[in-house]
This record gives sequence, C-alpha cells and structure tokens, in this order.
Amino acid sequence: MADEILTDDQVVALTGASQVKKQKQVLSRAGIFFVDKMGGGISLTWGMVNRPGKSLEAPRFDDEPNFGAM
Repeated sequence: MADEILTDDQVVALTGASQVKKQKQVLSRAGIFFVDKMGGGISLTWGMVNRPGKSLEAPRFDDEPNFGAM
C-alpha cells in the first residue's frame, strides 16, 4: 500500500483543496513530499503521506572521515 499512488480525488480529500496550487501549499506545510507532474498536477504515494519529512534526496555524508574516532 505504501507504493500506491494517490488518485486526484484522494489528493483532494487529503488536502481539502481542489486547486493544485492550494494542494501544494497544504502538503508543504504538513512536510509531505510530492512530485510535480508534467501536466501541472502533483503525484504522491501513501508512503509519502505516512512518513512526512522524507524526500527522495540521497543521504548526505561528510567529505572527510572522522579521524578522531580512530
């Protein structure tokens, strides 16, 4: 279920907004990551909704190893 993409109706029900601009505002304020569709809409999965704050960014690592730990 986490990989299931929400339908447009589900996004409207989730955000309470039918306009894409308002949906983006609501989701952003809630910390829910979404993807812009080429047609102007948005796309997100239930996993994105259930784990807000997570994004598709790769984890960041320090440039140098921690030599103090040796």
